[in-house]
Amino acid sequence: TETTNKQNFEMLQQSIEDEIKFGNKDMGEAKKGLAGSGEAKATAEGELESTSKDLAADTEAKGELHQACMTKAEDFEAETKSRGEELKAIAEAKKVIQEMTGGAESVEYGSASFLQVAA
Repeated sequence: TETTNKQNFEMLQQSIEDEIKFGNKDMGEAKKGLAGSGEAKATAEGELESTSKDLAADTEAKGELHQACMTKAEDFEAETKSRGEELKAIAEAKKVIQEMTGGAESVEYGSASFLQVAA
């Protein structure tokens, strides 16, 4: 039985050594994976910070562009209204001039000539 016990002990020892060996191997791989994950996380955080800055700049630019667009739209509306008022004033002036001249364009002045004969 002593030989059997010794043999059982050696098998148990070999089994435990194998478990330790594979455990150490697994732990090494896990540490490598953890290091890789840490590096990927740092890279992702850097990209996030850069993207966040870009987003903030783009949002600010969008706001400025919107403000400029609204200003241009208001200016265009004011100019259009002003043009309409100018056209209305011109039409009124044309009407007054036609009433004041009273059909002078249709009047014929006979054989009047404005040719200068002598100086």
